[in-house]
Amino acid sequence: MNTLEHKKLESRNLWMGAALALAAGLTLAPSAIALPEAGLASSSASSILVAQALTSTTGTVIDADPREDTVRLRLSDGSIRMFSLSAQEQRQLGLERGADVMLTMSGNRIITMTRLISSSPETSTTATVVDADPREDTVRLRLADGSIRMFSLAAQKQGQLGLSPGAEVMLTMSGDRIVTMMRMVSVQPLEQVEATIVELTPRLDRIRVRLADGSIRLLSLSVQDQARLGLRNGSAVTLTTRGNRIETMTSNNQVATVTDPGQS
Repeated sequence: MNTLEHKKLESRNLWMGAALALAAGLTLAPSAIALPEAGLASSSASSILVAQALTSTTGTVIDADPREDTVRLRLSDGSIRMFSLSAQEQRQLGLERGADVMLTMSGNRIITMTRLISSSPETSTTATVVDADPREDTVRLRLADGSIRMFSLAAQKQGQLGLSPGAEVMLTMSGDRIVTMMRMVSVQPLEQVEATIVELTPRLDRIRVRLADGSIRLLSLSVQDQARLGLRNGSAVTLTTRGNRIETMTSNNQVATVTDPGQS
């Protein structure tokens, strides 16, 4: 092989080596590019949460059933929906037929419920109890205008007010809603009458007195108070009365409270 042929062969070998090196570089290059793996892509997708926006709307109570813990509402769009609400929460909100509420909702779920208070001016009126049902927490009243209305009132409050058929109450109302209810009690003025001691019974803490109209009354008065007032048969005493009930007895500038079991 002459020198020219040798150089041609050497040149061809160098070109082939460079070509092989270039080919090897193009093959390795893609392995250096970070590509997402299937597992990572799936994990990333599962961490995406769908959040519903909160919306506000108003509603009107159609009926509230504390026994079933349910409330039916007519929403502002006219639709009727039933929701679960405990009897305690119904009482706290004062929910009753016709009450207006503001709702914050997420989709079809209620997040908050707020009772809307009427801006109607407060008025006062009297009413008479038609009947009170502590088992149902309801009271029916005859208002001053003659109309009969039923209101929700807990059995405990009925007992505190002493509500029974015929009882007179004073109402403060805002529109159709009762704000306050007070029992009206007839108060009779105090009067003083003269009386005479007819009989003393210290062992039984009892005395009998004759009033100015000739009637005899049996009263309860402790033996200590009998002695403090200096009472004897025939003693003149002054009685303080309220209506037909005797409350106090005065003698020798001393006053004692008596218990009046009634006429005898």
